[in-house]
Amino acid sequence: MVWALWGLVPMTRPLLTTLALLALTAALSAGLLHAQGSAETERPPYRIDLLPGWNLISFPGDPVDTALESVMGPDLQADIILTYLSDAWLTALRDTEGRVSGTLTTILGGWGYWVHTPVAETIEVTLAPSDVQPVQRTIYGWNLMGVWDTEQRLPGTEVAADDYFSQIPWRVAYSFNTDANRWAKHLPLSEGTVEIGAGYWVWATTHVYCPPVSTTQIRRGAGTAVETGAGYRVQTSGGLAWLCP
Repeated sequence: MVWALWGLVPMTRPLLTTLALLALTAALSAGLLHAQGSAETERPPYRIDLLPGWNLISFPGDPVDTALESVMGPDLQADIILTYLSDAWLTALRDTEGRVSGTLTTILGGWGYWVHTPVAETIEVTLAPSDVQPVQRTIYGWNLMGVWDTEQRLPGTEVAADDYFSQIPWRVAYSFNTDANRWAKHLPLSEGTVEIGAGYWVWATTHVYCPPVSTTQIRRGAGTAVETGAGYRVQTSGGLAWLCP
């Protein structure tokens, strides 16, 4: 029989065996938690292949680091990156020495981007996990949109266009195939699809967006003011406002 020095408690063989099993269980649990934490923090990079010429692409989620130079990386030879937001172009140009200039400084999930490169290459970026698809923001007219995907499936995975664009009043969408140098037209109620990793020119028949938390009154038509301090989806052409989901 063994006596524990700190409490003079008799340590029988069954008790020693039990304590050893508890210690082993704790060690295995700690190792499993560490492995799970590593899996969460060391996600594999998301890869989007580029062909020589103009590529119309998107990312299915926000990059962990949204800075353009971090997403594109120092080794990427792409020399022009463009997006179109709220009726204005944002541009980034890279010179022959790798210096980047322009108004486009961040890359976000769900937006469409034109990327011009002289060679075939691949963008590799770590995306942040997300289980919520943000409200799609559009203006009346043309919008350069991407495909957000909470599962972050591989580029080329197809999603029903009517389901994906269900939040906006869209009339037509166009995608661009770099390899064939050809546009493709997509219409509502046509059982068409959009592809994860691709970008789309989308025509919307009215403004629909969910602005940040409002600090000013928003009125529904010419009637009663609705709650301030909340986010609203707004249809400006009709003067309508309703709470964002």
